[in-house]
Order: sequence, then C-alpha cells, then structure tokens
Amino acid sequence: MKTRVSSRVLSLQRTSLVVAVAACLATCPVGAQPGEVLARQIPAESGFKGGLVVLVGGRDANLAVSLGKAPNVLVHWLVRDGAGLADARREIRDAGVYGRVSVMAWDGSRLPYADSMVNLLVLHEDQGLRIDQNELARVRAPMGVLMHIRDGVRAGSYNRKPWPQDVDEWTHSRRDAAGNAVSKDRRAGPPRFIQWEALPRWNHGTKTSALVSARGRLFCILDDSHFASGNSSWSLITRDAYNGIRLWRHELPSWGGAKGGKKVGPAQVNRRLVAVGDRVYAPLGDGAPVSVLD
Repeated sequence: MKTRVSSRVLSLQRTSLVVAVAACLATCPVGAQPGEVLARQIPAESGFKGGLVVLVGGRDANLAVSLGKAPNVLVHWLVRDGAGLADARREIRDAGVYGRVSVMAWDGSRLPYADSMVNLLVLHEDQGLRIDQNELARVRAPMGVLMHIRDGVRAGSYNRKPWPQDVDEWTHSRRDAAGNAVSKDRRAGPPRFIQWEALPRWNHGTKTSALVSARGRLFCILDDSHFASGNSSWSLITRDAYNGIRLWRHELPSWGGAKGGKKVGPAQVNRRLVAVGDRVYAPLGDGAPVSVLD
C-alpha cells in the first residue's frame, strides 16, 4: 500500500510539474520583455493579490505598465532620473494605463507615503539606491512585500512585513463569533488624520448594511449607487484597509438591507457577512444560501 501511495504521489508531482511548465509557457510568450516576465512572476511567487504598488528607481516603463494592467492595482513609480520623466509618462500613456499607473521624479531618502500604505515595494538596485530599512518598513502595510531588482531580475528573496501583534481584526458584526463587541486592538483611538477616502462619500439612509475586517482588508455590503439616481446597486466590496484600493466587487441581485427598518434594514442583516483569514462568508442575495469566497 505504501508503495502504491508513493507512486501515486510521484505521479501527481510529475503531472503538477508538467502543468506548471505548460502554464508558464502559455503566460510567458517568447520574446516577452523582462518587465512582463517579472509582472507575471511577482503575484505567483510573492502572494501579492492587489493594492498599491510602488516602484523605486529603474528606467524601463515596461514593469510599471505590465503591473498596472491588473484591475485591482494602483502603481506609483518614483524615477531617479528626472530627465527621463517625460519619456516614461509617454510610454505609460501610449499603453493606455495612465492614471492607474503614474510616475514622478524623486531623489531623496524618505519615501513620500503615509505609514503602512504600500502593499508591494519594488527597489531597483542599479542606481545606487540607499534607503534606510526602517523607512522601507514604515511605508509597507502589514503583510506588505518588499523585493529587490538587479539587472532586470529579482535579487534575493521576498520580504513580507509581519502582522503586528497590537492590531486586531473584526471578523463578525460584533468583532468575533462570541459577539462581545470589544476589540483587542492597541492602536485604535481618536482619529488623528485621514489615511484614505473612497466613494460613496455620503452614506445616506440604508447605504451600508454590513462591515467586517480580516488580514488588512475591509469587506462591506453596501448600496454604492449615486444618491440622486433613485436606484439601488447592492454589492459585496473588498478594499485594502490601509490604502482603500478596491480589490474586487461582487454585485448582489437583492439584499435584505434594502427593506428599511433600523437604518440598515432588519436588525440581523448585518450579521450575514463574516470574513476569516482568506475566506469571506455571505449569502449572495436576499434569501440565498451562504457562499464561501476566496
């Protein structure tokens, strides 16, 4: 029995290897630019799922453009060579991703971002970059990834910022399954600044129905239609908790929160959304069974 099991495992490993090689050949066409190859490798190898990408240094716009084609990514490129700024912007515009990808001249030691804002930080080492390690850690969000590029390829391993011990999660409508509604977060307090903002800016009537948080992401069920339209558009929306970038949006054909009542519909409707780890649990419609989303 052990021999048969081992043989099957080896067979599965060989099959997986063939599938992986085939997938790589399919997604990395012959003649692909180094930036395109890196843009495909980074999500697969680092676990990066979307959010704010910051590129520091480099001269080739190909990597910024390739990363910026993902629907849930915002790319900001800091170039050290101000003379090449106009060329970089022209390449980004020609690729049709300007706005989702932007570039600015930068020559300093402090990165121009709020604390804990960047999900993926990419440093080009071919221009003598010298940035303090504390600064690299400051701008990265918890679970944010740092990678180095040398001569057009990844140099060294990915560095992931650990989850801070003094930051809590709010996975259920009343914090957790116990329903105590008391957070263990040690950083929460009176607001001192705005980290980010996102639409809709005005939460009128029954707009927001449920809101939870897990692994640095906010999950909410809300009606994000324009308040003057007279229509409803209920969706399950996920944003990065540290920069507000929308990671995905799933439209709901109907939702109990639209029925009125205590500001957000029936009193129990906000309990229909739970997020634990990398899984989201919710009925994808009023009266629908619970679905599990990745």
